[in-house]
Amino acid sequence: MTNPHSQTSVVKSFVLLASLFFASITHADQLIDLKAAALKAPANVPAQLKLADAYLADAQLDNALKAYKKILALNPNHTRAKRIVERLSLPQIKLDAHLQILTRIIESNPTKDIVPLLDTASAQARSSSHRAQILYLKGLLALKISNLTLAQTNFTAASKLYPNTTHAGLASIQLAKFNHKQGHSSLARSTLATLASSKTHSPEVTNLALLELTFFDNQPLSPSARAAALKSLSAKLTDPTAKRIALTQLLHLTRLAAGRWTPDAVTTIDQLLNTNPSDHQLTTLLTRLKEIVAATDDRQTLQKLLTLLNKHKFASPALNRSAQFTFITAALNLAALAPTLTDMKPALQTAQAAVNRITPKLTSAADRARLQDLRGQIHLIDGQKHAALNQSTLAVAALIKAKNHYLNTTRANPDNAFTRLNKIASLLEHLHEWETAASVYRDLALQHPQNPHAAEALFRVAHIYEHKLDAPIAAINAYVHYASRYPAELPYRRQKVGLRLKRLGYANVVDFQKKNNLKPDGLFGPTTQSKLKQLEQKFDLIRVRPSHANTISVRGRFVHPTIFAIAKKLQNAGHHRKAIHAYRTFLNLYPTKKDADDALFAIARMFRENHLFHEAIAAYQTMIDDYPNGNMTSDAYILAAACLENLGQWKAATNYYQLYIKKFPRYKFTALCKSRITDLNEISQYQDFITNHPTAAKVAEAQYQIGVILYKRIKNYTRAAIEFEKVASKYPKHIRASEGLFSAATAQLWAQNFPDARRLAQHLVKTYPDSRLADDAQFWIGHTYEYRARALGKLDAARIMIKRRALHSRKVLIADLTLRKQYNPNAKATPIANENIWGADTLNLLAAGPQKDRVNRDLFNAIAAYKQVTQKFKTGDMAGRSLLRVGAIYTQYLNDPDKGIAAYQLLLQHYPGTPQARDALYAVGDHFRKNKQLDKAINAYQKFVYNFPRDKQVQEAMIQIARCHAEKKSWDKALDAYQRYLNKYPKGKHTDVAKTQVQWIRTYHF
Repeated sequence: MTNPHSQTSVVKSFVLLASLFFASITHADQLIDLKAAALKAPANVPAQLKLADAYLADAQLDNALKAYKKILALNPNHTRAKRIVERLSLPQIKLDAHLQILTRIIESNPTKDIVPLLDTASAQARSSSHRAQILYLKGLLALKISNLTLAQTNFTAASKLYPNTTHAGLASIQLAKFNHKQGHSSLARSTLATLASSKTHSPEVTNLALLELTFFDNQPLSPSARAAALKSLSAKLTDPTAKRIALTQLLHLTRLAAGRWTPDAVTTIDQLLNTNPSDHQLTTLLTRLKEIVAATDDRQTLQKLLTLLNKHKFASPALNRSAQFTFITAALNLAALAPTLTDMKPALQTAQAAVNRITPKLTSAADRARLQDLRGQIHLIDGQKHAALNQSTLAVAALIKAKNHYLNTTRANPDNAFTRLNKIASLLEHLHEWETAASVYRDLALQHPQNPHAAEALFRVAHIYEHKLDAPIAAINAYVHYASRYPAELPYRRQKVGLRLKRLGYANVVDFQKKNNLKPDGLFGPTTQSKLKQLEQKFDLIRVRPSHANTISVRGRFVHPTIFAIAKKLQNAGHHRKAIHAYRTFLNLYPTKKDADDALFAIARMFRENHLFHEAIAAYQTMIDDYPNGNMTSDAYILAAACLENLGQWKAATNYYQLYIKKFPRYKFTALCKSRITDLNEISQYQDFITNHPTAAKVAEAQYQIGVILYKRIKNYTRAAIEFEKVASKYPKHIRASEGLFSAATAQLWAQNFPDARRLAQHLVKTYPDSRLADDAQFWIGHTYEYRARALGKLDAARIMIKRRALHSRKVLIADLTLRKQYNPNAKATPIANENIWGADTLNLLAAGPQKDRVNRDLFNAIAAYKQVTQKFKTGDMAGRSLLRVGAIYTQYLNDPDKGIAAYQLLLQHYPGTPQARDALYAVGDHFRKNKQLDKAINAYQKFVYNFPRDKQVQEAMIQIARCHAEKKSWDKALDAYQRYLNKYPKGKHTDVAKTQVQWIRTYHF
């Protein structure tokens, strides 16, 4: 700021100098004469010099400076005028600069703290224009801080004390505004009209007065009309300040009228930039351009904006950088709005060229980071546009470039990079590029694991593997990684207790309790705490420093229910090996969660279903040991006992049943356990007898009775079949040998193991053809073929359901010795028994050829087997049943009614009094009725009624006879048939139907 003392001394020196020359002159009188003389001779240098010296002597420094400048205009080499102009201009220039700064402060950030600065400037002011300006600025400051009274006072003082100055005119304009607001419109208009037509005021005052008059006149009009008026006026304004105000208001009205940014708004800003705005005003205009870029979706507006920024250059480096960044952003937005790839490419090339142009000029880290983001956006917009236009290959290529770019910027600007990378991954998901999207999320998660965005990215990796790629094991691995990094609630190994246990080498609390002979309940109770402290005291001497990896503080969400759900889904889908691995992962991570015992129970169940009974027993035992109070633990005793039964370990199974009764005396399966203990004790007695007396006459009978107990009481059909078959294999000549084979076959039928049931029945027919059970066995051979065909082909309305065995899954699980040996150290790569015994390919799923061919092949095999019964065992009780099934297969499944009827008729001929003949006769009637051979159907039904008058289907047959007559339109016979039914069954199940038909026939046909 200018030193006031130096300014005062300069002024005093001029006054003293003037007094030496004009000591005897009376200034007031002389000034009038000198003004008149100067006006008469405007080109007379001596006359002008006298007037200038008089002004100087009277301390009218403003007028003196103007007069001396006029002399220099007449005579540029006038030494004295030149020296005085230089000395008078120096303090004025300094004060002008000071007031200019204060003006900018008042316009941008007005506060009361500016008042002392204005007072200091007022003390320095010597000219009328400066004093008027200071009063105007004080009024403007008061107006800005809402002190209207003080503002009006200062404006009035400026206009009255210094009436011919520019700022007096500006103050008068402000007073006119006050009058207009206070309702004195005519006075306001009069003041503004006078100023607008003034010949003495500067163009700034006259233009601003004219502008305010326009504002007053156009106030009632619509925004578009006001904009049109301002546009017309701005072309006529010559003062830059007035023009700038007019254009600023025009910009606002253009936006208001259109409701959006338009090309006209950009044109207005272009005109504003030509009004020589200050740096502060330039900053405001650039901010407005940024708003337009961010808000508009009009390509023409953006194109015009790019042209504007190309045309205007800014002196300030900061403003120039800001303009270039705005230019790049506008080009990118123009590319994003392009309707076609052809339109997009030039815009992207423009942005790329601008990026290359600005790169060498940037020095600050913030600018470089911003430019890096814009570089990445070029690839990102390229990828987005290709994705929107369904060009997936090109879209993925561009998105990969964007991904690589932003991955390289994560350290410089992590938040922005994470936001962009998430967007890239989302786009890849939109394109169903699941693997690539997962890769992006994974890279993001690995770069900065402490960032919350990384946690979310890792969770997305797991989600994509689970729901999109159908890769449950990969999903579980990702969830495990997520849980270890971002626990929602800290599991044992990440809590303080968990870290202490980990340092000592224990996996978790349960592991610690088991290895230290404590109660393995997973609770960190007093006993466990005491034991841990004891060990830590000994361990302190060799304590190791904990890993820094446990310092991550980002918290995650609960994933253990998801891991458990994936494992369960794998189990339900039959992928037992993967499911067991998934459940084991859950147990290792969350051994104390409420689902932990369910996970172990599921593992045991899958081993049992795949006949890996040793492994299943070990899993049940682990469950009993680790979760003694679990809600499924009581069941584990019974199921472990069942596994031992399948292994033939009767006494070990008994022990589990006894433990159940002891530990759960009031539970619902106590009675079952007691019954099983009795049965197993009896089996053990038979087994001991066989072992101790291998040559006794009753050994075969004892072996047979073991099968009977398993079959009838315990209902373990597969194990019963194994024990029954032992009778025939060990004692083939015993009377029980054929019965053992037949019972084994029957047991396997109950177990739905048709291949093995057929094998046993065939063995019986071949080895014991004269046995009383041979015809039954031959019939069951046909039944196994037929039943499987009906199930596989879904041939019946009420479909036969047979449990399908997951053969491939079982094979994979059996082959995984590493997994199995976790539960059974003696595990081998083979099942415990012949796979056929345990129901291998029950539904013939592994057979070659289309399903229809396999079904038909089984049906013909069934017919062949049934015909063997009628040929070999004509007098047996299964011959009639066999013919009945042959007829049913031909008529119901093979669509060959002629052969079916032939079989039925053969049955009626050779076995007329049998229940099968009854069923055959009724089936013949049904067949003829469905094929519209009504006379033959009536004949068959009548024979059925005559031959089997007491059968429960007689009612159905009589009603069908009546319906057949009605369908033939033989109304008299139909009426007689319905009446016979009513006479015989007045309260039968078809009585209402018969009565209705009788009434209808009598009414409409008689």
